[in-house]
Order: sequence, then C-alpha cells, then structure tokens
Amino acid sequence: KLELEKNLAQTVANNKILDEMSRSDPLTGISNRRGFLDRVKTIMESEAYQGKKAIAVYADMDNLKIVNDEFGHDDGDFSLKTIANALVESFRQSDVVARMGGDEFAAFALVAEENFGDIIKGRIQAALKRMNSASDKPYYVNMSIGTYEFVIGEENNIDQILNKADAELYHEKKNKKKVIYKPEYKKE
Repeated sequence: KLELEKNLAQTVANNKILDEMSRSDPLTGISNRRGFLDRVKTIMESEAYQGKKAIAVYADMDNLKIVNDEFGHDDGDFSLKTIANALVESFRQSDVVARMGGDEFAAFALVAEENFGDIIKGRIQAALKRMNSASDKPYYVNMSIGTYEFVIGEENNIDQILNKADAELYHEKKNKKKVIYKPEYKKE
C-alpha cells in the first residue's frame, strides 16, 4: 500500500510538470498559445475583474526570415529570445506574456492609465533599443506592435480582441521603415 501511494504521488507530480510544460514555450521560457489563452480566459471569467480595463498586445518580430537566411537559425532563435525578454521586461510579473507561435507574441495586462498602448509600446521599444545596443549582432532585433484596450465583461472573446490588436499591428508594419542592419555592418 505504501509503494502504491508513493507511485501515485510521483504520477501526480509528473502530471503537474507535464501540464506546466504543455503551457510554456521551450525556446523562450514564456507561455505558449495554450498557456496564454488559459490564463487570460481565467482572468476574464473571474467576477473580480469584471468592469476592469485591460489591454491586449499582439506583436511579431520584424525580418525573422532575413535573419534566419543570412545569419542562421541560431541567430533567429537569439532574436526570438530577445523579443521575449523585451516583452517580459516591459510588463509586470502578474501580466501574461506569450509566444503564440513562430515570430508572433501576445501579452495581456490589467491597466489603470488612459492610452496605455502608447506607454507599453514606448517601454518595449526602449527595452529593444537597450538590448540592441548591448548586442554584438550585425542586425537589429525589432518588432511591430498592435494594442487594443477594452473593458472586461463588455468584451470577453479573447480571439476577437487579439484580432483587433493584430489589425493595429498590421497597420503599423505596413507603414514602418525597414531597418535591418546596424550601420557598421558591411554586407558581402
């Protein structure tokens, strides 16, 4: 009986580890799509957060294909990790940051300030600028960002909310000047 209880406890512990692994992105260490959606839906369904302002952020890395093609997939991985770190640094620990797949990322936060989208974009860009300055890579790691502010309860479909943030991201990306290489880089 003691051996059976020990095995059961080990199985429960292993299942908990597997469940956590299924919700996180192995490359960046942040939540994956499943982990993001699960956490955000839990927050948005909670009575405690009804009527609270929130923001959804959708972002994707600029020029990942060029980085992968010209510098290799290790540099592409470095760039994706840099994006994840910039997002994590820009949000609070209680907020949700995730890699949704490929070069796409999302974040969710409860907010009190008006026009928080501009504030968070500024934080993310400052973090990336600092990281690019400290990097010896010959290219910049940049991302395009879309935000959508809403009130929990009035809007509760996270997929539709992310689509609205993604539409803003697309608008930003379309109007953005492509800057890939650092000035000192001489392409052969």
